[in-house]
Parts: sequence; C-alpha cells; structure tokens
Amino acid sequence: MDQLAAAALRSPNAGSMLIAGSFAVFLLGYFYIFWDRRRDQSLNASDSQVGLKLVLYTLLLVSLGLAVGAIEDILGYILAAGRNPLGEKGAGPLKMGIASLVAGGVGVAAIMFACLPLTNAREYPQVERFAVGAVALVAGLATVLGLEDTLQSFFGKTPGWPPKAHALASFLVSTGLAVLGVIRFGSLSGWQSPMRGAQAGYQAQPGYQAQPGYQQGGYAQQPGAYGAQQPGAYPQAGYPQPQQGGYQQPGFPAQQPGGSSLPAPQGSGYPPSQGGGYPSR
Repeated sequence: MDQLAAAALRSPNAGSMLIAGSFAVFLLGYFYIFWDRRRDQSLNASDSQVGLKLVLYTLLLVSLGLAVGAIEDILGYILAAGRNPLGEKGAGPLKMGIASLVAGGVGVAAIMFACLPLTNAREYPQVERFAVGAVALVAGLATVLGLEDTLQSFFGKTPGWPPKAHALASFLVSTGLAVLGVIRFGSLSGWQSPMRGAQAGYQAQPGYQAQPGYQQGGYAQQPGAYGAQQPGAYPQAGYPQPQQGGYQQPGFPAQQPGGSSLPAPQGSGYPPSQGGGYPSR
C-alpha cells in the first residue's frame, strides 16, 4: 500500500502544473510588457489593455488546468476499470472528475467567447503568446515526466494495473495538450509547416507566362475569305505595281487606254508606206 501511495503522489499532473504556472505567467508577463513599453518604437506602448488581458489569460490557464486534470482523472478511471490510483474501487473519482471538467469548461468558454473578443487581443497578441507558450512548456514538461512515470510503473515494482493505467492516462493527455500548444504557439510566432513550404514550391513560377507581343508580323488575318481577291493589287514591298492599261517599257510610247500601245499603220504591207502594197520599182 505504501508503494501505491508513493506512485500516486509521484505521478505528474499537467492540470495542476498549469494552475501553478498561471501565476508565473501573470507576474513575468506583466514585468516584461512593463519593461518593453519603455523601449522606443515598442509595439506594446499604445496597448492600454495589457493588465486586463493578463488577468483574463491567467483565469483561462486556471480553468484549462481544471479541465485537463479532470480529463486525466476520468481517462485513468476508465482505463483502470473503475479504480483510483490506489486500487480502490468506487465512483467517487469519476464524479469529482466530471465536476472539475464542467467547472473548467465553463470558465474556458466564458473567457474565450465572452471576454476576450471585447479586448484588443487580435491587434496586440503578445499576452496570448505568453499564455500559449506557458501551456506548451508546462504540457511538454508533464509529457516527459509522464513518460518516465509510465515506464517506471510498467517496468518497476509497482503492483497492480490501476497505478499503471492512471500514469498512462496522464501521459496521453499531456502529450495531446503539448502537441496542440506547440502548434498554436508556432502559428502565433509565424512559423510555416514543412507541408505548406513544399506546396508553395510547386506553384507556377513567373517567367513561364506568354510573352506579350509574341506574334509574327504579316500573318494577321485579312478581312474576307482566305485567298479572296483584295481591291486592287496585293501590295508587295519593293515592287511597283503596273498602271492601268498595261505595262510601260522604256523607249516605247505609253499605251493609250482601250487600245494598243503601238501606233496604227498608215497603210498595208511591210514596211508601212503611204500607199497600199509594195513600193513601185
């Protein structure tokens, strides 16, 4: 029985650690922001609700600690088949766990959905970073200590299953809270997950778009049907177009409209003469 009592007292509890750490968050956070507001170009210099947000987040950590401790007790009770860490059977731990869970859940809901939206927490999230960082730190410590206690209970001389079940429940709840706290704290700090970075690398890169003006001159579609005769001759660069009435060669008289370009013969025969026929001998 003494070993069971020692195992129950040694088992870490993330809920109780959060309640104890909430006051440290309040004191350290108030001191840091008070010092930071004296610095030139401080982002917190114009924040007039620092004290109010510190009080609200401290109450939020206390309520969260109650809820987390209750979840650990209820899960351990279920895994231990209705027994407490000392091996005693009864519904007392379950009832106490449900009462703590309701109290903590009401406190968390009231602060998150009724009080914090009325503040400037979105414009000045420094206090939220303190609170979420405290949750990640405390839950991480409880996870490491819970893993040690679970391994010692399974491989040590702790008799019975109930102490092992409660140690395992504390480890599982602390691990889940630590993962959520680290993810939330990372998002507030501006980190980017490796999956998002990989997806961003596969996006289309600039430079593969169609270049403006990439079309060859002279291939534009002419109005009308393809190959249809255009009014007048098709303009060819560097080649003069023939005038209406025939092509004029150098050294010959211009062609008259509607007739031949050569002068009409005065008579018949060859060469042309004033009279008809061949010349007289």
